[in-house]
Amino acid sequence: MNLVLASRQVAGGLFVAAAAEFFFGMLFSEALYPGYSISSDTISHLGSIVCSAGVCHFQQPSADIFNSSVILLGLLILVASLLGLKEKRAIQVSVIITGLGAIGVGLTLALHSSPLLHSLVSLVTFVAAGISAVLSYSVLSKYLSIISVVLGAASLLATILFSVGIYAGLGIGGMERLIVYPVLIWGTVFGASLSSSNQAS
Repeated sequence: MNLVLASRQVAGGLFVAAAAEFFFGMLFSEALYPGYSISSDTISHLGSIVCSAGVCHFQQPSADIFNSSVILLGLLILVASLLGLKEKRAIQVSVIITGLGAIGVGLTLALHSSPLLHSLVSLVTFVAAGISAVLSYSVLSKYLSIISVVLGAASLLATILFSVGIYAGLGIGGMERLIVYPVLIWGTVFGASLSSSNQAS
């Protein structure tokens, strides 16, 4: 098998694995976090320190699960981008930024960095992920390219609304999920397309 083709197929599998492990990591963290609300709590609350009556601690075990899953998400995305997107430099760069950003999100939570730094890293990750989805139209089939552009544009629009405090009745957590869910779906679609590719273009 052509080495380029094999690398692309492995990369596709990594994209699918990345999206799946993060989705389930987030799901398990939500289930294990007492009183968590997907509407009024941000996604990052799953991995952050909780303070009550002057005592602060990580909400366990959700914090360990979430922070590990988002760091693993970034690592898998990085490896996938280096393996499967060598001939598509613009997409590769945006995906690499997404991967580095995801790692940064997990680290800023685990290390309890400043909220401003965490918010900045999260914003960069959201924007890069949405752009990656839009740019991937050039390597997908006709109908999948349309889907990827729509998903990327939806994520970017939600990022803008989220950034200016417009939550459309969904709450801050609900609007943040409109940023994240479309790119997770895109990652799965994009990865499946790469892994099923039989042409080393």
